[in-house]
Amino acid sequence: MLAGGSNIYLAFSAGEGLQLASNITGNFEETRLIDTGNTTSPSLDFDNTGSLALSYQRDGSIYYVSGNPEDPGLPVRIFSGEESNLAPMISTDTFGNHPVIFSQEDTLLMTTDALPPVATFSITQLSGIAPLEVQMRDESAGDVTAWLWTLGDGDSSVLQDPVHTYQEPGEYPVSLTVIGPGGRSVSTVEQVVQVNESGNRMWVADVRVYPGLEAVYIPVEVTHDVPVQAIQVAATFDPGFIEVTGVDFLLTNLRLLSPELLAFNISNDPERPYVTSGIIFDIEPPYDGRTLPPGENQRLLNIIADISPLAPVEGSTVVRLANGVGEPPLENILTVNSMTVLPRLEKAGTVFFSAPEMSTAAFVRGDANGNQLVNISDPVVLLGYLFLGEAPVACLDAADANDSGTINVADAAYSLNFLFRGGRIPPPPFPNPGLDPSEDTLNCDQ
Repeated sequence: MLAGGSNIYLAFSAGEGLQLASNITGNFEETRLIDTGNTTSPSLDFDNTGSLALSYQRDGSIYYVSGNPEDPGLPVRIFSGEESNLAPMISTDTFGNHPVIFSQEDTLLMTTDALPPVATFSITQLSGIAPLEVQMRDESAGDVTAWLWTLGDGDSSVLQDPVHTYQEPGEYPVSLTVIGPGGRSVSTVEQVVQVNESGNRMWVADVRVYPGLEAVYIPVEVTHDVPVQAIQVAATFDPGFIEVTGVDFLLTNLRLLSPELLAFNISNDPERPYVTSGIIFDIEPPYDGRTLPPGENQRLLNIIADISPLAPVEGSTVVRLANGVGEPPLENILTVNSMTVLPRLEKAGTVFFSAPEMSTAAFVRGDANGNQLVNISDPVVLLGYLFLGEAPVACLDAADANDSGTINVADAAYSLNFLFRGGRIPPPPFPNPGLDPSEDTLNCDQ
């Protein structure tokens, strides 16, 4: 075996037993006795530090010596057997361990002085709201050549320090298996990632239309538990059936805040359809700190779209909030205390297509008197119908201002709250005529 570039070492069996010789002194005449007895099949190796590793067979057992070649230490028995043809061969791995390969009963085996690794790890964040991104950090002891993470949600990773995003709320036990020259080890204690339901959720509401209908308002809504300073919305759609023409926030929960900036960008390109919008409430001095208070089912904006006359009857398409769309790519975010909060993106809005003859059933939500406007006269007409025996409203579906599927005093209160106290916007169809996206027993023939 060549060591140190020019030094040659020889291990051989002769005379009293196993001998070790080198040419350091200029020849191989001086030898060092390593072991006595019936020694055979010596195998020699050196690592990059010049340390010697030697294996050999004696009386059916395998022995091993390692260390400084001038003083290698005492032999250690590493395998006991009755075979005479073990023929061990030693080498050095990248960690400095010494695997020994040998045969027994026509089977190739290996042993090593490497210790099994001990699997342990940490996680940067053990709890948070969905979607939750966490990083696993391998802190295993010993020599490791492979990692297998079980992440608890059906996913796994073979990276040493993977980053993983949990999309859904729940408890996710994480475990780690590590493999090295000395064997494998599984973490004895699982760590659990607790993912909570986000208090900030954003989605697109459903609408029902008929082919050729123009200026359809498709609402984007939010539930949040923090005061919001600014909002960014990004969505994609199928331009084969709908053409986005604009974005509106005047008929939303933002109307009373008088936002000072509304910017939007629209692409109806079949290859890259998107609509993105940014809203800031207070951007011009004097700054008064306006924010959108926490609330449920608040309407942020309306995506305005025309429906293709060729839209499939009884078919549908979706308008979906999506991160990373637009030019430049934008995310759906809420700005809180000048920091970005990523809301949980929930359901896509479904645009249902009904037969063109259904256009006769189109109405405006909250329009109890049938003039396609919502004003003080509508709750007056509805209350007269309910309690004073006055003429029936023209369309009960339209009079159902809160879209509960029933007509009662709550609908009048809902309209009055919207008109005079900044209450919630009537559900679709509003403010333009359209069809009822909700399944109920009300219609415009009653």
